[in-house]
Amino acid sequence: MTHECRKLEESFLHAYVDGEFLPEENAEVKLHLEQCAACTHAVRLHQSYKAAMLRANQAASHHFHDDVRECLAHEPAQGRWARAFQRPSAIAIAAACVGAAA
Repeated sequence: MTHECRKLEESFLHAYVDGEFLPEENAEVKLHLEQCAACTHAVRLHQSYKAAMLRANQAASHHFHDDVRECLAHEPAQGRWARAFQRPSAIAIAAACVGAAA
C-alpha cells in the first residue's frame, strides 16, 4: 500500500463509506478504488463493519468503551492490530462487534 493510499485510508475511507462526501469527492474516491485493490479491500472491510453494527443495533456503553480504551492504552504498542486499536473509531467498532456477538 502506497503512502498516498495510507493517507486515504486513515482520513477518508470511513467518511466515504458513511456517505459524507459531495458527489465530486465521491467520484475521486471511486476512481482511485477502480485502480487500487488494497483500498477497495479496505472499503469492503469498513462496509462490513458498518453493516455488522447496524445489524446489532446496539452501542457499547460508555463505561465499557472507556474500560477497553484504558486497557489498550496500557498495552505495549506493537504490530498492526495494536496501532489499529489506538484510534477511537476502531475501538468503537470492536466494542460494537463484541456487543453484537454477545
